[in-house]
Amino acid sequence: MCDTLVTFTPKGMIFGKNSDRDPNEVQNLVQVPPQDHPQGETVKCTSIEIPQVSHTNGVLLSQPCWMWGAEIGVNEFGVAIGNEALFTKVPPRKENKYLLGMDLLRLGLERGKSAREALDVIISLLEQFGQGGNCGFNHSLYYNNSYLIADKNEAYVLETVDRMWAWKRITTFWAISNGISLTKDYDAVSRDLIPFAVHKKWCKSADQFNFQKNYSAWFMTTMAKAHSRRACNFDCLVKFQAEIGLADVMTALRSHGDNDKKAEWNPLNSKLISVCAHASGLTSPSHTTNSMVIWIPATGPYAVFSTASSTVCTSVYKLLFALGLNLPKEYKPGVKQAQLDAYWWKAEQFNRAAMNHYSELSKAYFTERNQFEQALIRKVLSHQLTQADLEESFTDANRLMDKYYARLKAQPLDKNAKKRQKFWQKFDTASGLARLDK
Repeated sequence: MCDTLVTFTPKGMIFGKNSDRDPNEVQNLVQVPPQDHPQGETVKCTSIEIPQVSHTNGVLLSQPCWMWGAEIGVNEFGVAIGNEALFTKVPPRKENKYLLGMDLLRLGLERGKSAREALDVIISLLEQFGQGGNCGFNHSLYYNNSYLIADKNEAYVLETVDRMWAWKRITTFWAISNGISLTKDYDAVSRDLIPFAVHKKWCKSADQFNFQKNYSAWFMTTMAKAHSRRACNFDCLVKFQAEIGLADVMTALRSHGDNDKKAEWNPLNSKLISVCAHASGLTSPSHTTNSMVIWIPATGPYAVFSTASSTVCTSVYKLLFALGLNLPKEYKPGVKQAQLDAYWWKAEQFNRAAMNHYSELSKAYFTERNQFEQALIRKVLSHQLTQADLEESFTDANRLMDKYYARLKAQPLDKNAKKRQKFWQKFDTASGLARLDK
């Protein structure tokens, strides 16, 4: 499951997303430069090859380690996209002979110079090649997709069912969370979306068409807590509106709802999916495997904050990328098996210790972590960033993580953490992290 939001302020646009996928599913930051391509070249996406275009934009991607596409990304023109699994009455196609929703996201970034261009790219490729195939890592998972597509001027919410679609232009704020968000308020729909619903008797006539009501798959949408998670983010956006800041979006993406107010609560004992997702069993199988917050000012270069790791509530948002700069030199991508020189796995070692000792974090870690992030935000809003700023952010965040990892390991496990110890031990064993964490 995932949560994506966008909001426009007088000084710029803020875009945020939690990517919720299977535990142990490494998600890397990948920087791809702009490239020219010879005529007739094809591009191998996750499952299929399609014709390449003559030029592709430079992109920064948040990419699950096994696929070509991405969960979140931004291109050199300041177009940001996040996608979500969408569960509808129309079954997703299971054959691996279509584009994944994440492939469409990357293609939109590589081929669109504005939010509207990226929207048109995704729609065109969706209609031509279709969407489908296995999107799961530990187990098979199939779904349709929704998207938030934004630049500094405007955003679009695009929601798709097979090769059909509907979209709406956004100039204030919006949020999506694994459920159809458009009802009757769309700006455009594919020509077959409404007739198909009438044909299936999901609505009596075109005048009565309601996209959310007519196409939503009730069971999966309900189990995913799609509407409550979206409401949580939407309430934050409504509350702050034009005054919202980067720290507010980071806080929203760390939300566990009412559980944040409960003393002695531990994320490992969560039985329901929240914005900050924690895998704990059948009713909450997904885990936030990366979170990204993108600041695109009205004028000047954009900046990217990312945990570059799982478990956003315990992780640190680091300043890891800005237009014209590169990922920190010390950042290393990871593979399926745990390696502590790969950042995602190094952070995973800390985050699993942090979840086991969650009650300790409020004593000092959360305060120091938040102060670190607030200093980075002030720097982004007041200075022209340099490569040294990115390198320093990454190094200092690692020091903070190492400092508290040593402290946490010396403490006894939280009582509530013990209830899910066996559940997580199987993931530690499967990845090899248990062998390294000694």
